[in-house]
Amino acid sequence: MAVTHSTAVRSALATEVLRLIDIDSLAGKLVFKDGTATVAVLTLSYPAATELDGELTFGTIASDFDAVAGTIDTFEITDNSGTVILEGSVTVLGGGGDITLSGVVISNGDTVGVTELAYIATA
Repeated sequence: MAVTHSTAVRSALATEVLRLIDIDSLAGKLVFKDGTATVAVLTLSYPAATELDGELTFGTIASDFDAVAGTIDTFEITDNSGTVILEGSVTVLGGGGDITLSGVVISNGDTVGVTELAYIATA
């Protein structure tokens, strides 16, 4: 049998993640990377998200209209000062990444945007 958390615990975990993203009372960032190189930086709304039953639903995320060439394979969600709060994988739609994009190969000056983002505290 797998260990699971109650909804109250998942909610507390998600609320703490949100507190850390918003800790400096400024908008956090969604950073897309190619290895260690930054390809695009998108600005989260402030507050970054709303929490319900262990799930964060992020508000409006501002696109990066001047991305740097690269193949996006990872992401970080940071607070405004750059402290990493979450990180994970990025793949194209159907690829099974933590975030899926319609395309991951980016050219200089491309626009990178996200229309929907959620974080779910699991287990």
